[in-house]
Amino acid sequence: MAEEKKTQDAPSIKKQGSNISPTKKSSTVGIILFVVIIASFIVAPIMTFVFSWQASQFKFGSYGSRPVVYAQGSYFAQLVEQERRNFPANLTGSLAFEVTRYFFERAFRQAMMREAWIYESKRAGVNVSISEVARSARAEGITEIDLAKMSVVQRSELFNNGRLAITTERFQQGLYDGIMRPESIMNLFINPVQKERQLHVAYFPLELMDTNFLDTYTHIEPLQKWQLRRYVHLGNLESAQEISQQIADGEMTINQLALLQNESSFALYKDAYAESAGLMPVQFLYQVQQQVDLSINELYQLLSTLLESGRTSDPIRFLNAPAGEEAYVFYQVEERGSTVDMGNATDKNAVITYLSMYESDVIETYFNDRANLINSTQFLQDASNLLATTITTDYFSMVYGLDMRGGYSPYRGLINQFDLALADLGVAVVKELQNSRSFFHQAFTLELDSVSSVILLESGVVVLSPISQRDFQSENMDVDSLYMEQFLRLQAQGATEDAFRASSRYNDSRFERTFLRMASRMNLSPQLSLDELSMMDNA
Repeated sequence: MAEEKKTQDAPSIKKQGSNISPTKKSSTVGIILFVVIIASFIVAPIMTFVFSWQASQFKFGSYGSRPVVYAQGSYFAQLVEQERRNFPANLTGSLAFEVTRYFFERAFRQAMMREAWIYESKRAGVNVSISEVARSARAEGITEIDLAKMSVVQRSELFNNGRLAITTERFQQGLYDGIMRPESIMNLFINPVQKERQLHVAYFPLELMDTNFLDTYTHIEPLQKWQLRRYVHLGNLESAQEISQQIADGEMTINQLALLQNESSFALYKDAYAESAGLMPVQFLYQVQQQVDLSINELYQLLSTLLESGRTSDPIRFLNAPAGEEAYVFYQVEERGSTVDMGNATDKNAVITYLSMYESDVIETYFNDRANLINSTQFLQDASNLLATTITTDYFSMVYGLDMRGGYSPYRGLINQFDLALADLGVAVVKELQNSRSFFHQAFTLELDSVSSVILLESGVVVLSPISQRDFQSENMDVDSLYMEQFLRLQAQGATEDAFRASSRYNDSRFERTFLRMASRMNLSPQLSLDELSMMDNA
């Protein structure tokens, strides 16, 4: 009986297994999966090596000890494939080469930043355990069943990407916290959020500039008028010189060349003046100079010589060629234009445009002299007497203009606030003020009831006077606070990535020659010789 009882008390292994509770069974499966995951970190790199050594690998650059390699399954290759989908697949010739180079470089810059964050995170001692990655994966809804269905490589990729995301996020958070601590940065970013200001604003369009003042500049070389005839040749310098020889030999004229270009159904490029046999309207010298790779003085001397000799110019590099193309222009002088007439609106606008583009200090001096006549206690009246457009703005916050790189905040709520506050100036002027750092700086740093210096815009100048200030008010402060936190993170990230690019660890010197090697093998460029490829390999 005792033996029979003992036998009954000792269940078989099979029976014992069938009696395991669901909790213990789940725990066992979890342990097995955890072991598999650990193993995947060892096996996956081996498998990746086994598969990738057979394919071509191209090292484009590196950050520290971390290379950026184009190979089967690499992060860089995945980015390239994503970029490639944005372009037509049937591109050929030089266009295919240029487009491919474009998206390769975009992908390369992203891959370099990824390696930079990984390298600098490790260098800063940021470590993330596998269990932390697992918790994060579970929080994102990835179950043990999902993991069981994955291959070893897929699990490895999942956990590697998860670890990278947590590592860089933690590193960025540390940088963000560090950037936020200094009082000077706090004052720059936080205090303006808490304050709004109301301003008096005076806008002076450039057309208000006095004719007698402008007349003193009409004698200078850039404002001399010329009527020219031109022919624009699309091609390299050698082919342009062949055209030049034909003109010199009397075989062709600019008129004929321009008309032939206009009439040809096969021409890849037709100049804007080809239809009129190359005859251009009268232009100021500075306007002509914007078309060619010559200084104002060089162009003036050339046109003066052409006028005297009656001949056609040699080919000159044309700056307005189609993107990615080379072009040369031939000029022939028809006549010198009339003197500048300040009573003519076109002439006056051309003079003002020249001063705003090349001698903006002249415009600032002119309007500063007038701004000095404005008294802050009667700002609107004094500015109106000077023919300025004047407004008193609604309250708005400096948070709108906080971008350290010169842009402005894309947050719609604050954009609407700013647009409405200055709406009476007109849409065009408001758009110019949106991009003016000087405007925001003076609006929020000047003492109340003081008058700013002149703020130069493209279409005119602005003078302002802050008249009142209050705490920042918002219908949805939570949203605004969240926006500011995100905005500051982007600023911290952008500044950090600028530092990465400036670091000696950032090595992108191989990109050009590596891409040419790769493009040659892909038949995307003229085939390079073995000697040229060898030189690239050894560079």
